Amino acid sequence: MEIGVRLVKTLILILVTLGVIGFFGFYFFSSNEDEILSVDAVASEISVESRKILDTLNELKALEIKGDVFKEPAFQSLVDISIVVNQEPKQRPNPFAPITGGSSSGESTLFE
Repeated sequence: MEIGVRLVKTLILILVTLGVIGFFGFYFFSSNEDEILSVDAVASEISVESRKILDTLNELKALEIKGDVFKEPAFQSLVDISIVVNQEPKQRPNPFAPITGGSSSGESTLFE
């Protein structure tokens, strides 16, 4: 009697385990083919973006800029308002290194 109950419990456990494995296997392997990234899909998307970039580049190459615009009075009246930036002295080579010197206790402080 005890062997029969154990056998039934073992069979039920095996069937439940196989059912769970089957469910997850079906769920993961039967997903839509559209959602799976393939090399062809990625390559076609890259080629579309590459084509757009190449088209824009060809449009820019086709532009002809004439030097007449630089001779016009409106361009000649432009004033340079750039600001000269002075070179600052170099600071510490490693700003994250501990600050050394100045303290007798061995601890470094920023405000001495």
